[in-house]
Amino acid sequence: MTATLLLTRPFRSADLGRTYQIVLDGKPAGELRASSSVTLPVGAGPHMLQVRLLTLFRKRPGRRSPVVTFEVADDDVTEFACDPPKYPQTSWWWIVCMLGDPERWLQLHQVRS
Repeated sequence: MTATLLLTRPFRSADLGRTYQIVLDGKPAGELRASSSVTLPVGAGPHMLQVRLLTLFRKRPGRRSPVVTFEVADDDVTEFACDPPKYPQTSWWWIVCMLGDPERWLQLHQVRS
């Protein structure tokens, strides 16, 4: 049996024209554009999920979310949402993300139903 992973990306003007790469269990699993959602079949059990901001040349990982671990049962639907942080984009935040910790660039959180 399989389960379903639903990944949504709400509208945010911060990175409207950019595409996110979906990484499931360490392997690219698809792409996610602004104001869209992607449904992926997954096997039951534990999984790792991350979204990455695709770079122009796609040769190096761009800014990304932290890796999130989740577990899914047969025939379940697990939903995640991803977007840039909602707090004000101050100068220090941009410096930290660009030069320091690239995992602060995107947020990935499970949607509870």
